[in-house]
Amino acid sequence: MSDLTIIVGRRTVRELLRHKPENIKQLHIIENSKNLAEIYQLAKEAKIPLKVSSKEQISNLCNGENHQGVMALVKPRASIKLKELLAKLSDKERCRILLLDGVEDPQNFGSILRSAECFSFDAVLYAASKGVGITPTVTKVSVGASELLKIVSVKNLSETIKALKKANFWIITTDNNEKSESLAEFDFPQKSVIVLGSEGKGVSKLVKEKSDFFLKIELSGRIESLNVSQAGAVVMYATQALS
Repeated sequence: MSDLTIIVGRRTVRELLRHKPENIKQLHIIENSKNLAEIYQLAKEAKIPLKVSSKEQISNLCNGENHQGVMALVKPRASIKLKELLAKLSDKERCRILLLDGVEDPQNFGSILRSAECFSFDAVLYAASKGVGITPTVTKVSVGASELLKIVSVKNLSETIKALKKANFWIITTDNNEKSESLAEFDFPQKSVIVLGSEGKGVSKLVKEKSDFFLKIELSGRIESLNVSQAGAVVMYATQALS
């Protein structure tokens, strides 16, 4: 089990069964649960080994994560390097990539991944040394999007942006400053990288210096700002003309 990833939660496991059942090696499920009937049926159809366990047994296996009565043992996510990703996208005329600069909250990270998958982003990049990584909480909040998306962990944001620009991508940072353009009026380049910053500090100075454009979301209510996952969803939705 040590070489397998633990995935928990009804919705997360259900999406994996629907879209990547071949990645699931074993499923643990509590008995006599009406809420898990669909998962049980999908697992049977995909011929996935199914083990009926107690709630306590599953809790022990997943270190106390809120599993909702189901846990999947999944093949480790296939790793991909930035160079490989850019090679795969080189012939694609229109591309959208998300670059996360230090998102720290796993709930936000998971929500962002969910939006990126819902809006068919080509990949998500994140700085390995800044913010949170792909944890069980992130996977659960993402409703399995972390297992469906191409996700690249990068070491150096400066070098990453340099490589992206060399591959003809434009760097578009969400930040409200004097150079910011209104999202409602912005025309996204065909190869766009959307940058989201951390919850507290926003986008780092280094990334701002290397950005080609800045975007702001103009709000009409009394609350002054959106959190990073909400802002990310709004911007990602706005890029759909490129899909």
